[in-house]
Amino acid sequence: MASFEERLKFLRVSKDLSQMDLAKQLKISKSSINMYERGEREPGIETLEAIADFFNVDLDYLLGKSDFANRNEWLLSMSPQSQPTKPAVNILKLAGRDGSYQERILSDQQLAALKAILDQMPDVPEDL
Repeated sequence: MASFEERLKFLRVSKDLSQMDLAKQLKISKSSINMYERGEREPGIETLEAIADFFNVDLDYLLGKSDFANRNEWLLSMSPQSQPTKPAVNILKLAGRDGSYQERILSDQQLAALKAILDQMPDVPEDL
């Protein structure tokens, strides 16, 4: 699952907000947002609650402990009629055999460049 800094950046970018825009909304400094997103600093509980409230997500999601943004999303996922939704941003998810996991937001240009690189890579034999 994603870490707090990855989730914060994902939420901010998905709402098309700059770090300054988010800082103004939360009444904190832009440098705090920047340090949160780089993992150099962790917000206190009051700031975490303000971020979760602003984006309408649960703290577990914000902290990377759940893949469901809120309880309603989880309940909908349990419904037989639920269908996956397409994200508003390009997300690259990498899972390694060693259990490592990374998630990154990509611009359209980065996604196109990555696709071009992958198209040039030889196939891996099935026995690996």
